Amino acid sequence: MTKKKKTLQGLQVVFIGAGNVATHLSAEFTNAGASIIQNVRKSAASEKKKFAKTSISDVKKLKKDSDLYVICVPDDAIAAVAKSMPDVKGTVVHTSGSVPMSVLRKFKSHGVFYPLQSFTKDKKVTVNAYAICIEASTKQVAEDLMECAGGISKNAYLLTSKQREVVHLAAVFANNFSNHMFAIAKEILDEEKLPFEILKPLILETAFKIIDVDPKDAQTGPAVRGDKKTLARHETMLKSNTAKLYRKLSKDIQA
Repeated sequence: MTKKKKTLQGLQVVFIGAGNVATHLSAEFTNAGASIIQNVRKSAASEKKKFAKTSISDVKKLKKDSDLYVICVPDDAIAAVAKSMPDVKGTVVHTSGSVPMSVLRKFKSHGVFYPLQSFTKDKKVTVNAYAICIEASTKQVAEDLMECAGGISKNAYLLTSKQREVVHLAAVFANNFSNHMFAIAKEILDEEKLPFEILKPLILETAFKIIDVDPKDAQTGPAVRGDKKTLARHETMLKSNTAKLYRKLSKDIQA
């Protein structure tokens, strides 16, 4: 694991994709001193002026002598994008947590650069020291990617494919599913015209608590206490599908 951030001065990088991950990582690389020499975006012709000199829309027109090519597209599109790319001299990586590194095997130097963080385009990441999971085709590529990771985060991990897949699965539960719970909570409040802000201190305390306390030990609520009347009452207050989810989660907590 890297211990401190390092400068990436002089590193030439190409980003393929224009979504949340590409937007944030390209900014992080730039801040660390790297040069973004190309951005492959479907809407390159209508890009803002700041992208005018580097944006292209055809992946086949990539510059072939960059140091690093970062594929930031939806999981199901990675293989197709890689297949369309010309042979390049630099290292090619994708940023997925679950797609095998082997989809990039046509490139002599390839790997995975998976940032373990939830990115939203117009929202600055609050926690800068998020983990970056690295997988590489060779020992040298591993060293190079760990160096890159060290330029934008204090926490970089060299993982196997299986370990990365497990981390991604755990992240879905910790982030995607928990955020879905927040969305349901907001819907419940919206029905009574109550502000979601009323829950935010509780949500923050829950998140901060698990820094020091094992999640199982931190669990509270009617399911843990065995408050059967409260559990039954809550189910009557919910729509059918949400009530089933409430019942399932409560049983899992009790188990």
